Amino acid sequence: MSTLGWEIRHALRAIMRERAVCAVIVLVLGVGIGANATVFSVVHAVLLGPLPFHEPDRLVWIRNQYPGSDSSALSTVTSRVDVFEEWRDRVTGFDALTAYNAFFGYGSYTLTGAGEPERLIGVRVADNFFDVLGVQLVMGRAFTRTEAGLNGSPAVLLTHGFWQRRFAGDPDVIGRALTLDGSAVTVVGVVPASFEFSSLFAPGTEVDVMLPLVYDVARRQGNTLAVIGRLRPGRTLSQVRTELEAVTAQVQQERPELGRFFGAAAIELKDQISSGAAGALLTLWAAVAGVLLIVCANLSSLMLSRAAARRKEVALRAALGAGRGRLLGQLVTESAVLSSAGAATGLLFAWVATSVVASLDGVSLPLLATVRVDGTAVAVTALVSAAAGLLFTVAPAWQLWRSSPQGILKEGSGTGGRRSARVRSALVVGETAVACMLLVGAGLLMHSFIQMLDVPLGFEPDRAVTLRIDPPRTLETAAARAAFYEDVIRRVEALPGIDSAGVTDALPLDRQRSWGVRAKGVIYPEGTSRSAYVRMIGPGYLESMGIVLRAGRGIGPEDANVDEAVVVINQTTASRLWPDRPAVGQTALISGDEHRVVGVVADVKQSDLESPSGMEIYLSIWRADGRSADLVMRTSRRLEALAPEVRGALRALDPAMPVSDIRSLEQFVARAVSPRRFFVLLLGGFAAVALLLAALGIYGVISHAVAQQTREIGIRMALGASAGSVQLDVLRRVFTLAGAGLALGVMGSVLVGRAMRAMLYGVSGWDPLSFAGMTGALLLTACCAGYLPARRASLVDPMVALREE
Repeated sequence: MSTLGWEIRHALRAIMRERAVCAVIVLVLGVGIGANATVFSVVHAVLLGPLPFHEPDRLVWIRNQYPGSDSSALSTVTSRVDVFEEWRDRVTGFDALTAYNAFFGYGSYTLTGAGEPERLIGVRVADNFFDVLGVQLVMGRAFTRTEAGLNGSPAVLLTHGFWQRRFAGDPDVIGRALTLDGSAVTVVGVVPASFEFSSLFAPGTEVDVMLPLVYDVARRQGNTLAVIGRLRPGRTLSQVRTELEAVTAQVQQERPELGRFFGAAAIELKDQISSGAAGALLTLWAAVAGVLLIVCANLSSLMLSRAAARRKEVALRAALGAGRGRLLGQLVTESAVLSSAGAATGLLFAWVATSVVASLDGVSLPLLATVRVDGTAVAVTALVSAAAGLLFTVAPAWQLWRSSPQGILKEGSGTGGRRSARVRSALVVGETAVACMLLVGAGLLMHSFIQMLDVPLGFEPDRAVTLRIDPPRTLETAAARAAFYEDVIRRVEALPGIDSAGVTDALPLDRQRSWGVRAKGVIYPEGTSRSAYVRMIGPGYLESMGIVLRAGRGIGPEDANVDEAVVVINQTTASRLWPDRPAVGQTALISGDEHRVVGVVADVKQSDLESPSGMEIYLSIWRADGRSADLVMRTSRRLEALAPEVRGALRALDPAMPVSDIRSLEQFVARAVSPRRFFVLLLGGFAAVALLLAALGIYGVISHAVAQQTREIGIRMALGASAGSVQLDVLRRVFTLAGAGLALGVMGSVLVGRAMRAMLYGVSGWDPLSFAGMTGALLLTACCAGYLPARRASLVDPMVALREE
């Protein structure tokens, strides 16, 4: 221990003698380690770490799945109450089943009584929801069976964020009565901060309150339940899958009134929540590991330069009796001190970065709000810093082991031999190759992102703004709500700068559900189904959204009071149901009810920009039972100037209406592409860092070579060599190093492109534009990095160079 203490003190003295160089080492290493710690924290939270529940490995997600079902439509993966109850009563492999209403985004709740009216997002959950998940409330209790009954006492749970924001964490909130939609409800509990419902089950959506799920009400609403089960101890997922399939088959036979379009597929809850982000996050992790490799290569080159400058000191110590083991120990100790300082710097960087990542709004990535630098991240960071310290110590240690003290003492004043120069050159070639692969990967994702942004949406988001509106709860009939919507549209269209306005219950790229739809008179094969996305719309909606009408007409005021139900369909629906005839005038069976097709519109992107448009139908909102709608306005004015006038017009109609959340339609598009933008920005940032580090590596090697060859360059210039020829000779070496690195990098980039194919949209893994652009950028950067040493070499004074010896 005394020897180790001496070595550490000696290492600190050596580091203090070279403060500037060691500060650069610590800073560069801190950036590399900090980036790794940040990305690991994200990967650990989303993919590797456990869910914030009791024994989360026993939690299972049960999705509705049957032959021909469309897994992208929420209505086809959620379940009916009757089926849920059959699973709950018959399947013995679960301790318990619970559920929540997956379509909570279609409705909202107006909080009034104190301060400005506020629109709240609330999700209805079963009374045993928190018991099954194993979540302990901060205070209060969960819902009782009575409160979840048809005529139960109104009760509400507050999410932790809403409790802090609206009530400043007041512990006396339990038992307080709140006014939601004009009715009094009692606060019975507060959900813990560790349980972020939206982060887990609805990324990008902020949930404020939780209310009891009433099965007898949900029973009439179709496939609305997201089902979660807790396995019995000793039962496996495969056993429960087999039992679920058997029970589902029995229910289909015993209860034909339920139809045959339901099934069961069980997966781990963790997989359901995070599997969609696995590929992108692992790619990001590999990219940041590449950055750390480049950092280690640069630091190895820098440590070689330090070792070369201290060769005489090391040789004298060896001549005075220090063994190679002792000298290597000193070198490793210095590296350990530097890597420890780099780890501390990296953890500070990661702490700031993860705080920023966790607070990002509008990024639809699960569990992002739970990202933290925890004990696991600190332990991994310590391992990474130790590995990095060993990596950038290998080259100088190998040089020290092979060197002869007698030979060093007999040398002149040179700063190292050809062997160390070859090692530094090899390191530059390696880091250039890794930088090339990172740049090409980032280029592929960036080109893919640009291609996705150019995809026709089917609607025009620019100059369109939207606001969620809620008819007063006193309007019980569809006719009364229709009159309210007509009044809203009339008042808004009277404002200056409003070209058109309309309402819908679900905007594209926001909420989505699907219903079964068929052509009347067509017999479909047994076991097949056709489902279409459903939008309830009013007059003016298609014009306000900029959706092109291809044939017929849209939904008009005349459709509010007629006995015949009408529907507008998109082109995909028309081509699939009536491929051989015009769709206008045909009769569609929608959930068993007849609707006459009055118009055909262009296809619209429904749930995301990457998936092809599916079947979509537009029904009259005047005939719907919905309690909330989105008002869409097409305007020539800026949102900031328009918003106060819209609020004033709607407040005059209903003073209790919340009107604070006016948003542009472009925000919905931005949220839809937010996960891809998140990964593109991070990977692009890492690629830029890699490019900078590669440039620094090339600059360092060429500068070192020029410093070693100063006397040689002076002799050449004294013999008549021009400054241009000296510059060309130095740049030729730059091209040699960069070319070798690019050759290796391009070969590696081919493998990178092949591995990233599933993440690309509209481009191939061999995209020539990305390959040419990124390799060209790297070559240009290498030339710029080599130009300064080349120019310095051409300015060598031959007489000064010859006098140096």
